[in-house]
Amino acid sequence: MLEAFDLIARRRIEEAMERGEFDDLPGQGRPLDFSDEAHIPPEQRVAYRVLKNSGYVPEGVLLRRRLAELERRAPRAIPSRRRWC
Repeated sequence: MLEAFDLIARRRIEEAMERGEFDDLPGQGRPLDFSDEAHIPPEQRVAYRVLKNSGYVPEGVLLRRRLAELERRAPRAIPSRRRWC
């Protein structure tokens, strides 16, 4: 069911792109700014900033990075599918 929604969303985005609805948006061509702390409760912002400035990386981020690295290496680790058959 989720795949159907994903397909519909992708199709609508592609159609909007073809119509040029995403052209001339504010900030187009510039990197996204993820420093906005609006999603962090005000009483926790200082603590988050201290952790970030000290180089702390949450475990979940480290695990996602490791998974991405393993996925990148996987095709080289298994030369052929026939090896397992």
